[in-house]
Amino acid sequence: MQMSAIAGHAITFFFLWLFASAGIHKVSSANLDYYIKVFASYGMPGKWVNAQVVKCVGSVEIATGVLIVLPATRWMGASLAACLLSAYLLAMARQLWQGQLNMDCGCSGPSGADTSISHHLLIRNVVLVIMALLCLLPLSDAGIYQALPLAALLLVVGLALLMVLLYLSAEQLISSGQKLQRLKRS
Repeated sequence: MQMSAIAGHAITFFFLWLFASAGIHKVSSANLDYYIKVFASYGMPGKWVNAQVVKCVGSVEIATGVLIVLPATRWMGASLAACLLSAYLLAMARQLWQGQLNMDCGCSGPSGADTSISHHLLIRNVVLVIMALLCLLPLSDAGIYQALPLAALLLVVGLALLMVLLYLSAEQLISSGQKLQRLKRS
């Protein structure tokens, strides 16, 4: 199996984690009020922001994660992932353009409520959009439609876990950097 196929599969497993966890946070009853406030803060008209909208977005995120990992629907999942990430990128960019520097990004759910939108998050989303678009590239014939040998599967899972750890580390660095900036100002 070629490294491009291993990397491609690992990216899809990373997106499965990213979108499934984001979607599960949104459909959870405990988080609905939080996400309704986040959606409203991004300028969504009040009459449109309700529990059904939040749950619908969460369901689309979960479906995106599942679709991107299945070879037959990878193109659909990758397209949805790129569209969702681009929409989130544009929503954050719009708020930054309007000077909303202290607005909660909503990226990590209620537990990450102290992370504000920033240029760092825009860069992160650009990287994620590029990764999603890479999933649209066809993998070699030896890759996507054949069963993964055990060693290759372990490599794919290990690489996907590394991507998750890098993502979480970047999130923590962004959050900690913002906290330090707030401490310097006060």
